[in-house]
Amino acid sequence: MLGIFYTGAFFISELYIVIVACIGFGFLYVYILKRVHLGFLLVGLFLILFSLGSLRIMYAENYVDALDQYVGKDIVIDGIVKSEVGQSTYYKNFYIQRNKVDGQDIRSGLRILVRTSNDAGFLIGDDVVVSGVLEIPEDFETETGTVFDYRNYLKSKRVGFLMNKAHVEKTGEYDGGVIRGLVLFKKSFISNIESVFHFPESALLSGLLVGSKQSLGDQNLELFRRAGVSHIIVLSGFNVAIVAIMIMALCRPLPRTVGFVLSIISVVLFALMVGGDATVVRATIMVLVALVGKHIGRNYNALRALIIACFGMLLFNPYILVHDISFELSFMATLALIIIVPVIEPYLLWVPKKFGIREITVSTIAVEVLVMPLILYRMVSVSVVSLFSNLLILPVIAPTMLFGFLSALATYVFVPAGVAVGFVAFLLLRYEMFVVSFMAHFKYALVEVGHFSFFVTTGIYVAICAVLGVLYWRKEAKDEVLK
Repeated sequence: MLGIFYTGAFFISELYIVIVACIGFGFLYVYILKRVHLGFLLVGLFLILFSLGSLRIMYAENYVDALDQYVGKDIVIDGIVKSEVGQSTYYKNFYIQRNKVDGQDIRSGLRILVRTSNDAGFLIGDDVVVSGVLEIPEDFETETGTVFDYRNYLKSKRVGFLMNKAHVEKTGEYDGGVIRGLVLFKKSFISNIESVFHFPESALLSGLLVGSKQSLGDQNLELFRRAGVSHIIVLSGFNVAIVAIMIMALCRPLPRTVGFVLSIISVVLFALMVGGDATVVRATIMVLVALVGKHIGRNYNALRALIIACFGMLLFNPYILVHDISFELSFMATLALIIIVPVIEPYLLWVPKKFGIREITVSTIAVEVLVMPLILYRMVSVSVVSLFSNLLILPVIAPTMLFGFLSALATYVFVPAGVAVGFVAFLLLRYEMFVVSFMAHFKYALVEVGHFSFFVTTGIYVAICAVLGVLYWRKEAKDEVLK
């Protein structure tokens, strides 16, 4: 992972990678031949894995796509819609995988981002003909003055090209298909939510359950950003974990094997329905590892599951580690829950345990410690009220999702039943919107910190690791004394 990160963030030559690999094999050779300290083995493996990660990102950087020859040309593409249609102020956008370019069959590993004003109700699986100029996405300057690496960000979504102001015609529909069916179900599910709840509660609940945040509008999204709780309206590992727990609870009365199989299928289908972003895939893999471990009677090791999930994902797409901020934050937040919570919890025993207040407090502080430097480095601004906002909102997210989910399901049977079940969810949603609005309206809720260099960020993480090491050593020493 470090090899991918550093090679993606900085230019590292092939000679440097070969030297690092040779040093790694040297350490490994000395350990095998001389049977010296275990540290030689660990250093050798680290350097070899670092080199392999560097080679993986270099291979991705040097990849030549079949569509590169058409960049800058006005072309006609026969393709299939491969994503849900997003709506912005001026256009609709979606990804397509192409079959033919100007009548010629083309095999390509990257998708095209299409922006169009056409309103033909496009869905995943639709056959379309797209005409326009094929472009390479360009980086742009954000409101904070930093340059956003838009091209590589899109590559983390497996998108390598852009067609602006494209003319799109729908030529047919793909009959069947699991993903298309799931998207149609998602649309009907959101429609049920909107029939029970008014705006903005309906939009917030859609974001919590299926990650549909666009309907909140720019003004409300800015409030969530200022309050430091934007993560709850995008499907993070937290939301996926809650959904997985609800699914497993529903399957619990069934026979053990049947419940296991249905849980696996349901979790995978949910991930496909909500779009399968990197954060969702990471959380889904970890949930699947936990389910399999429980079924075969093995203890679940969260850190091992996190490593397995990230290693597999980075082999498939190394760009997500360097250019997908959602994945980075999700990874760091999960890592914080695994390694920091057990270390700092003994220092927060004075926090009341009732209603899960201590657990939420410890988890929130742990996550804030590990993600804050990354937020400062990537976003150049930080919400100074995020800790308090999370402490007030996170305790009610799970019941909000539960009652909101039951309400939307009940609406399929009888709308008044959905309204009755959803009353509790409505009160919780109204409370959450109040907290967000209240926190966001503090004058200095969001502070711009300017450019935060990579080396300063690295230094902060080194300091955090040092402090955690000392605390962990003290905890181990205290446990040894008690024994």
